Amino acid sequence: MDTPDFDHYPSARRIRVTTVLPLGLEAHWDDGAVTTHHALWLRENAPDPETTHPDTREQALQLVDIPEDLQVLSASPSQGGGLLVRFSDGAEAQYHPGWLRAYAPETREAPFALPPRKLWTGDGLSALPRFSAEAVDRDPQAFEAYCEALHCLGFAILEGVTPKPGQVERVAQRLGPLRESNFGRLFDVRTATEQTSNAYTAMALPVHADLCTREHMPGLQFLHCLENTTVGGATRLTDGFQLAETLREEDPQAFETLSTEPLLFANKAEDSDYRWEAPLIGLDAKGALQELRFSPWLRGPLSTDLETTDRIYRALRALFRRAEAPGAFVRFTLKAGDLLAFDNARLLHGREAFDGNVGSRWLQGCYGAREELHSQLRMQRRRRRQNP
Repeated sequence: MDTPDFDHYPSARRIRVTTVLPLGLEAHWDDGAVTTHHALWLRENAPDPETTHPDTREQALQLVDIPEDLQVLSASPSQGGGLLVRFSDGAEAQYHPGWLRAYAPETREAPFALPPRKLWTGDGLSALPRFSAEAVDRDPQAFEAYCEALHCLGFAILEGVTPKPGQVERVAQRLGPLRESNFGRLFDVRTATEQTSNAYTAMALPVHADLCTREHMPGLQFLHCLENTTVGGATRLTDGFQLAETLREEDPQAFETLSTEPLLFANKAEDSDYRWEAPLIGLDAKGALQELRFSPWLRGPLSTDLETTDRIYRALRALFRRAEAPGAFVRFTLKAGDLLAFDNARLLHGREAFDGNVGSRWLQGCYGAREELHSQLRMQRRRRRQNP
């Protein structure tokens, strides 16, 4: 049974009875579920070649070409447990049961849904998500487990990546295209004579997110350790979404302030001037956490009245105190060959101070897009459904 896309849907459930309604129809299923489907929605998503191009699976029929007063004339269970519908414009279409249940608001059994995120604290994370680079390279199941950890926990560590420049690009590109910035396609994190960023010093870096000054922050960051023989310099990671959810529960006024009041984020450089205004806590249309623009040294001066300024500072303190609390973060030392990947819009990363006069510390990094990881996860699961 055709569907209007390339995904693979389960066929375990069957439609038993249908009822035509003024705006569409109601379907009663063998497990007791009842779903509703609008007539226009059914018509524009019909899998027939006149409506959906058979090669591209993109819509060939435009919504304005469908009569506005379209009605369902009849609906009945089809062979295979799906749905056969006849419309008032003369069209007839058959719908896959799994596809209907994936999009029906009453069921939403979407096989393409991502696994839920697992928020964590440093105290509550039992083990770091470490993976063999060799296994992830050659074993599709290991690669899927790596991608799932990167999505669910927000980070993953590959061990045994050849400590040579450019290897981070090879690893990152397996997920998708890189995102370049003013720091280049790849960037090197090590002490430099000409220090254009705190990252290029030996000082401690509080936990933060990168490139909060951009309209669209990089969703992924990759850091490959090429050398590390210094004293100190341990990496810290904090789950920013866990911090934000804790703030939402314990201090709703502070959460409201940081998720609604736009703040200026601006870099301080002689050769570039990136600025963007947005709430520190970014929410999606449903109120779920989407990003944290958390970077103490990229937050610009406030331009608000006294009361609003006071409220913002109080909220910032409430969040910053939680970010630096000992139980909030995990702490570990990267060794040569380790490659850390993390969700830059969710996780906050930092570094303890190290002795710049002893040994050397060299990380090479790059940025990517979170949606590339999401696509990889969906495709891995789709292939498994197609070849169980």
